Amino acid sequence: EYSDSTITVTADSTNDYVVSLKDGYGTEYVCFYVQSGDTVTIGVPSEYLFVYFASGKEWYGYGRGLMFGKDTTYSKDDEALDFYNYTWEYTLYPVTDGNFTETPSSEDEFF
Repeated sequence: EYSDSTITVTADSTNDYVVSLKDGYGTEYVCFYVQSGDTVTIGVPSEYLFVYFASGKEWYGYGRGLMFGKDTTYSKDDEALDFYNYTWEYTLYPVTDGNFTETPSSEDEFF
């Protein structure tokens, strides 16, 4: 079930991102691509979801061992987000007094 909830992700000017939203069991609900310097807003199902990021400069394709090649950086938000009528925004470059600190992650966690 989709609510009025959205997620907005703004990529930094040097890296592209793949964003994956998964539940606590690892089931992926939404996955989308954000080019460097762009902002993407999408609707999100009414769930508590974790946000995972894969980033890099050169796209090789979606899947294990691909993404942005050996230079892929994986990170995540440790807190599950409430998407029951809430909207969330990530700006993926350093922001003074920001409300999110990326936690390093791995390919295994992303997939």
